[in-house]
Amino acid sequence: HCGILGNETADRLAEESVAGVQLNVTVTYHQKKRMISKSIRKLPIPTQYEYYIMSRIKQIVILRLKTG
Repeated sequence: HCGILGNETADRLAEESVAGVQLNVTVTYHQKKRMISKSIRKLPIPTQYEYYIMSRIKQIVILRLKTG
């Protein structure tokens, strides 16, 4: 890392971020669930063909995530 400008800058920024103020934020169960639901909705929906070539376990996971 020594002497390489990009790496030196990255090291300095990493050190500053660790030394900075750390927030103690409490996230409720419902907030977590809402964040996960929003993330899932952004995922591409598998086509019918893609869905049927998935393993049974993956199909179950997708169904459970969609239905909550």
